[in-house]
Amino acid sequence: MNSFSKYLVMMSMTAAIGVSAFAAETSERADGGGKDMGWHHKTPEQMRAAMQKHQAMLHDQLQLSAAQEPAWKSFVAATTPTEMGKRWGDRAAMEKMSAPERMEKHLAMSKERDARMQSHLAALKTFYAVLTPEQQKTFDRNTMHGRKHHVHQGGERMQKG
Repeated sequence: MNSFSKYLVMMSMTAAIGVSAFAAETSERADGGGKDMGWHHKTPEQMRAAMQKHQAMLHDQLQLSAAQEPAWKSFVAATTPTEMGKRWGDRAAMEKMSAPERMEKHLAMSKERDARMQSHLAALKTFYAVLTPEQQKTFDRNTMHGRKHHVHQGGERMQKG
């Protein structure tokens, strides 16, 4: 077998392995498996359950006093999304829009998101102010975003604290 034929055989084998690995990963995600599918792969119910679980873990780690509980409840109420998983709305309607109309819709949604973030920031500052310095450190450690800042514990990303 000449070197070109060997090269073709090796490329074919490499492609076959890559395709089978991709198919296995796709199948695992479709079955709901995988350690971390990311928010964009979860249903609104899965997102809500994950958020509630994270909130419960954070609540337990903060060890809030009875006097701090009302602030916690207000914080959770103010920062829990009412419509989880809502993105672009009606896909068919979006496909009928022109490019400028889609961009205008995108900008309007960005403004809505910014307003929600401002509201969440106000609620966060109010809650954070009632925490002790040690609780603030715990809160800071457990609310960082990004994999490199988290430690996996039972499927959840929470910082050891």
